[in-house]
Amino acid sequence: MKNYIKEKVIDIVIPKKYIDNQTQILINTSGSFTIGGPYGDSGTTGRKIVVDSYGGSAKIGGGCFSSKDPTKVDRSAAYYARYVTKNIVYNKLCDVCEIGVSYAIGNTKPISINIETFNTNKVPLEEIYNFINTNFDFSVKNIIKELQLQKPIYYSIASYGHFGRKDIDLPWEKLINIKIHQ
Repeated sequence: MKNYIKEKVIDIVIPKKYIDNQTQILINTSGSFTIGGPYGDSGTTGRKIVVDSYGGSAKIGGGCFSSKDPTKVDRSAAYYARYVTKNIVYNKLCDVCEIGVSYAIGNTKPISINIETFNTNKVPLEEIYNFINTNFDFSVKNIIKELQLQKPIYYSIASYGHFGRKDIDLPWEKLINIKIHQ
């Protein structure tokens, strides 16, 4: 099936100049979906993610945070991206930062991490990527552990947003001093 999709879709739609021996093509990485309905998902959608996050000032995916357990990267990776971006800015690598993270179902680590500084970076982007790779681990297992997402914190963030809260102590809002090697 994967070869069929590659031959009949990818090879026809994507120009050859964009595909080389480094290109990874991931198709249905989790295998077939055999469990559906309430057994496979809660079936709830909750508020739109824009309400729970940045009010439209940052690029976001769909769905929502609430009703998802920490193994769902919609929620946990958004929290971790917030944590990492806050610390990139706090450690004066740039003034503004947005991180895009992509995961493939069934993979525990992201397939891509993209940094956007909106030309406010004070060091080359390569140094910011190195800063991330040296100090942070975007694997789902680490995110859950590092941000303590198995603790009963979700009731307190069910309203008034998940980010920028000063009224509650959230692990993804913490700032850490990291020695930058230059």
